[in-house]
Amino acid sequence: MRKQIRHCLTLAVALTAATGMTAPCDGHACGQSHGHEQEHDRDRRHDDHDHRQRNGSNLEHGCQAEPAHDHAEGREVHVSVAAQRLLGIRTERIARRAVQETVVLHGRLERAPTALTAVAAPIGGRISLKARPLADVAAGDVLFTICSPELKARREEIDVLARRLANYTESGARNAALAAEIETKQRALAAMLDGARERNGVIEVRAPRAGIVQSPIAADGARVETGTDVLTLADPSDLRLKARVPPSDLARLRDGMPVVVQGVGGTVRLPSDEPDVAYVLFGRPLPEGRVGKLLAVSCTTDSAAAEVPCVPSEAVVMMGVTPTIFVRADGEDDAFVALTVEPGARSREWTELRNFAAGDREVVVRGQYELKIALANRQGGGRKAGHFHADGVFHEADEE
Repeated sequence: MRKQIRHCLTLAVALTAATGMTAPCDGHACGQSHGHEQEHDRDRRHDDHDHRQRNGSNLEHGCQAEPAHDHAEGREVHVSVAAQRLLGIRTERIARRAVQETVVLHGRLERAPTALTAVAAPIGGRISLKARPLADVAAGDVLFTICSPELKARREEIDVLARRLANYTESGARNAALAAEIETKQRALAAMLDGARERNGVIEVRAPRAGIVQSPIAADGARVETGTDVLTLADPSDLRLKARVPPSDLARLRDGMPVVVQGVGGTVRLPSDEPDVAYVLFGRPLPEGRVGKLLAVSCTTDSAAAEVPCVPSEAVVMMGVTPTIFVRADGEDDAFVALTVEPGARSREWTELRNFAAGDREVVVRGQYELKIALANRQGGGRKAGHFHADGVFHEADEE
C-alpha cells in the first residue's frame, strides 16, 4: 500500500513539472498550496514591476512603448562575447543626422532607342556586304555596295536629255523647259543617293556614325528595292537605365529629376505607358557602361532635411513585412533583442527612426542578418530560447 502511495506521489510531481501546474500536497485535501507558492507570486510581481519600470524609462527617452519588454519570449537571441567577435557583430548608438531622403532605382543598362540606326539601300540593285557582323566601324567606313541597273538607266536618261539640250544651244535656240527637266532629274538622283559615292556605276554606302554592325537584314548578293533596310548599326555608348519601381517609391519620384551615375549627369523619365517603370537617360556615355550591367542609382527627393535620430540603413532588416532592428539588451553583453521600428526619411546610407531618440540604444549595424536567421529559426521551430556558441554555431536552448 505504501508503495502505491509513493508511486502516485511520483506521478503527481512529474505531471506538475511537465505542465507547470502546482500539484496539491499530501494532507491538503482542499488543494491549498505551500507557502513557497506565495513567495513565487511575490517574485513574479516583483519581476513584472521591474519590467514596467524599464518600459517606462524607454518612454521617458522618447521611444515608443515596445510590445514586450527586452526579454519577451521569441524576440531575444543570446550570443556569447567570443561568438560576437567571430561573427563580426558591431553596434552603434542612434545619432542625429541630416538625412537626404532618396529613392534607389535598381535596374539594368539597355540600348536606348536612338542607339540603333538602320542603313537602307538608297537605290534598288544587287548588294555586296563589306562589313562583317559585330564589326566595329568608324564614321565613313564602307558598309556595302550596290550594283544598280536603275542608276544606270537614270544616268542614261539624263545624258540623253543633256545631249538634246546641247543641240538646241548649238543652233542658237533656247529650251528652258528641257533645262529645268534635266536639273530636276539630277537633283532627284542626288537626293536618292544621299551622299553615297558612285564609282564606275557602283554605289558605296558608308557608315553615318561609329558603331557596331548588327546581323544583316539582307543577305549578301541579294537584290533589294529602293529604301530597303540592309543592316543595322548600333552605338554601344548610347545607353539608358531601366528600373522596376515599387508603388511606394514611384509616388516620390517626378519626371525630370536629376541623378548622377559614374560621374555622369542623368535625368529620370517616367513613361505613361509603363506605370511601374522608371528610365534614366544620360547626357553623355558612361565610362563603364555596357548592355546588361546592373546599377543602383540614388535619386534625392528631399535636399533640405533636418537632423533626426537615425541609424545606418543596413541596420534595418525586414522580419516578414515588419521593419526591425536588433539592439543590445539592457545590462547584458550576450543578448540582443529584435524591436519593431517606424522608419522615416531614408537614404542609401541612413534611415530615420521615428520611435527612438538619439543615443537611446546600441543598434546592431553588422551581423544583424545572422541574428535575423537565428531568431527566425527559433520562432519557426517553437523553441523558447537560442544562443550562439563560441564556434559561431547557433543552438537552441532546449537542446540537451
